[in-house]
Amino acid sequence: MRPLVILCLAAAPAAASPCRALINLAPTDAPDARHVVADVRLDGTPSARVVPGLAIGKGKAITQLRVVRDGGYAPGMDARFAALVAMDPVTGTETKWLGGRQELERPMPGEQGAAWNFDGSMEVAGIFGDAVSVNASTYGYTGGAHDFDDRSLVTVRAPKGEAVNLATWLGADFRAAVSVAIETERATREDGWPDGPQATDKSLGAGMVSLKGNQLAVDLAIDCCSWAENHGYHDLTVTVPAPGEARGLVPDDQGWFEGGCGAFRVDTDGRLFVKRDAEQPAAVLPRGRVLGVAWVDADAPALRVRKPDEAARKAGLARARAVVGKAEWATVAALLEGALDAVPGHPETLGELGFVAFKAGRLADAEALTRAALEGVTDAALDGRLRFNLALVALARGQLLRARRLLASSLARRPDPTVKKRLAEVEARLVP
Repeated sequence: MRPLVILCLAAAPAAASPCRALINLAPTDAPDARHVVADVRLDGTPSARVVPGLAIGKGKAITQLRVVRDGGYAPGMDARFAALVAMDPVTGTETKWLGGRQELERPMPGEQGAAWNFDGSMEVAGIFGDAVSVNASTYGYTGGAHDFDDRSLVTVRAPKGEAVNLATWLGADFRAAVSVAIETERATREDGWPDGPQATDKSLGAGMVSLKGNQLAVDLAIDCCSWAENHGYHDLTVTVPAPGEARGLVPDDQGWFEGGCGAFRVDTDGRLFVKRDAEQPAAVLPRGRVLGVAWVDADAPALRVRKPDEAARKAGLARARAVVGKAEWATVAALLEGALDAVPGHPETLGELGFVAFKAGRLADAEALTRAALEGVTDAALDGRLRFNLALVALARGQLLRARRLLASSLARRPDPTVKKRLAEVEARLVP
């Protein structure tokens, strides 16, 4: 994905007062972008500026966020890491809020019966003004019956990434919904579930919140029960109405987000509608799931686009290439995603991610990533390599005619004996 998109917008009547919303999206048609945020002005002639990452805020304060992936490999050990990184749009100063790279203890001689694995996830579920909800869980497998599972569903708030207590924020409706869900489950247990979870302010403090229609879905992993039953957790999801302070952050039953100064909705095709002119779309945003919105003052800081760091990209690419054939493909992909973070949308990095997806058997991802790489390529040799990789995907799908076209176009851009040989093999298979 290119680092900045300015969208052409339809004219609309002037609004009564300045109105600005930060609309956070998880795109479905942009394999090179995990998240984007649309900075939308709803007053006057609506305008939208789309940048990579996420943004939360309230009033005059904005904090930009992004998820950064990384990986590590040592003989017998594969690790994937993720971090939630915050950035001040005024100064560009970055702070890690959650997760990140960890030093893992290597297995002692004689302990290891299988490869050790560590997976650190960081999935953003929802954004509500100056708060963000994430799944920051980690899982590791050390062979046999030895594994660990740390469920970390959390909601944190700007400016420092401090935890939000959901029992306090969501109030009585939330506590009642959890109590009913627990008691319903308890009624199915013959023993009465004596070690089951308890609905207390402490146990309900941490959780992950997301939009579900015009309500909130809250995911909890309550510490309780036996390790054998569910690794010491009880997983629970309840749906509750939005508390008063979040009313403008949750859409109504027709999908409108009402911010006081204005209202908008985004349809499944990414079309943005402003309520005062609801018949015509005011803009077209990247298609994807709306994670949440922040209403901020019109004169709050502009969103910052990070400067590309080519040296960091090349270093990350080298780290990934060094472990190909040794580490798991998921670890290579995590290292490549770290390189892509340094220069978003770089065609060489995207192409390598596409090839890793192909080797892992994820053909749809391989095709999407490689096509995204081709959109930004200017080097003929890289263009040829990418077309060869697309030919491999076509062959895996049994698309011989398409593979022949791709191999021929690859050879025209980059003469290569391997491509020439593969083209001859495909042509031989096509002979009646």
